[in-house]
Amino acid sequence: MSTSFSELCDAVGASLEKEKEDLKQQELKLQSDREQLETEKNAMSNYINSNDDDIIELNVGGTHFTVYRSTLLQAPEGTMFNAMFSGRWDESLTKDAKERIFLDMTPSVFSVILSHLRTLKEYSSILKNAPKQQIDIMCIDKKFRNELRARCEFYGLISAVSPIFLDIRAQEPGRFTIEDTNGNEIIITRQSGPSSHSVIYGKEPFDTNNSYWKISVEKLKSWVFAGIIANSNPEYNSHADKTCFGWASNNQTYVNGVHISVIDNWGGWKVGDKAIFKLCSKSLKMYSFRLKKVFSITIPESTTQNTWRLNLNMYNQDDCIRITNPDPEEMCLVD
Repeated sequence: MSTSFSELCDAVGASLEKEKEDLKQQELKLQSDREQLETEKNAMSNYINSNDDDIIELNVGGTHFTVYRSTLLQAPEGTMFNAMFSGRWDESLTKDAKERIFLDMTPSVFSVILSHLRTLKEYSSILKNAPKQQIDIMCIDKKFRNELRARCEFYGLISAVSPIFLDIRAQEPGRFTIEDTNGNEIIITRQSGPSSHSVIYGKEPFDTNNSYWKISVEKLKSWVFAGIIANSNPEYNSHADKTCFGWASNNQTYVNGVHISVIDNWGGWKVGDKAIFKLCSKSLKMYSFRLKKVFSITIPESTTQNTWRLNLNMYNQDDCIRITNPDPEEMCLVD
């Protein structure tokens, strides 16, 4: 049947309506693109016009801070903190009623970060090769240490955070040399005396539910243990303490101080081994670089909480362990 003139008109009309709707949508997209471009232009203009000598007014958790932009930009390039205060995003940052940039953060936590950045600025102004500076978690009240570490992770400053177990002690100090290389790492070497168990442990307990540390076995004759302990004054055989958890040589895993052989095919420590440890509220995990595997020990709920300390037990003279802070990528290996 041939198409009637009326049907043909209806078809042409529907086609025109569709084209009109398509044009309308294109105009709306074009307008959106223009607005986005204008926003980018304004942001770029702010960035170009920003100056290191700009004075930034901040409201941090209700406390007023005044600081040079150049101080805030001591945070490494590529980090969120540096990008926030680069000038490009000033208009998009949350402001209070007085147009001060608002940060929902405990003021004392921000003070520690700001002090770190000011120290970096001072060093850079007087020294060509300034020593590496780190944020000392232990310098703040214990109840704020979790927040400080979390903020440093969020803003990309985690590499600046010093290990929280740097203050360590030996049960028999004469048997060890403990070398602290500017807060970046600790090298522990077993020195004089006959082959026997000797303990190195953290003076202060871990204070977060997600604590990380890295251990490297530099020298090893036969046996070493690495893990945690809740006892604040452990004996020479700390690996056998009922609050001890961790991994040793000779296929040994210790749970509540009891030696259990070959759990998850753990084969023991070897020279050159590197491992990332992570302590959670209910488990201790370890990633072995050599074995490319995560090992885990469940911590019973009945075990003492919030008093976990670093626990190393070394047996032979000249054995050497290196402790460092893992970087964010290494932390992901054990998560």
